[in-house]
Order: sequence, then structure tokens, then C-alpha cells
Amino acid sequence: MDFIKITAWRGMGDFIFNHVVKGQKVAITGRLHVPPFDKEKGRAYEPYIVCSEFEFADSKRKEPKGTPPQEGPGPNDDELYDTLSEDDLMNSGKETAE
Repeated sequence: MDFIKITAWRGMGDFIFNHVVKGQKVAITGRLHVPPFDKEKGRAYEPYIVCSEFEFADSKRKEPKGTPPQEGPGPNDDELYDTLSEDDLMNSGKETAE
């Protein structure tokens, strides 16, 4: 398996450095950069991708090693987030009299 080098600048590079761990799947969008052949040194440089977009591609959360498995069914993805209606968004921050 070949690995392609990725270059990410500024805040995106910092975020990736701080939040991505070895073996984690990510999706990268960017442009391929192929450095020119160095005739004087007779050296070819490896191509790499200059990252313009990044997102996590893992579909499940990974538990740290040594964590015992959960017993029984756990919450599905829909249960992990509160559902907000349009009314909730329109009334956020307003007090309602009952």
C-alpha cells in the first residue's frame, strides 16, 4: 500500500495535527503537486497533495484500547443529537408564558 503525503496549511493543518490519529480514515480534497526533477542532483521528489478540504471518514467512533464493550444495545446516531424544529430555532432566547 502506498501512502501519499498531504500538506495542510494554517488552521486546517493545526486542526488535523491535534484531532486525527494514526489509522483514522479521513477524506481529503486538494490539488496534486509534482515538484520538478532536480537535474543537478539527479533527484526526483515525491508528489503530494495540497489540502483544500478535510473531513472525517470513519463511520463509527473508536473506543480506546482496554475499554470494555457496552452491554446491550447502545444509542443509534439519531438518538445522540437533539432534534430542533423551525419553531425551536425561531423562539430560541425568547421566554414563553404558560
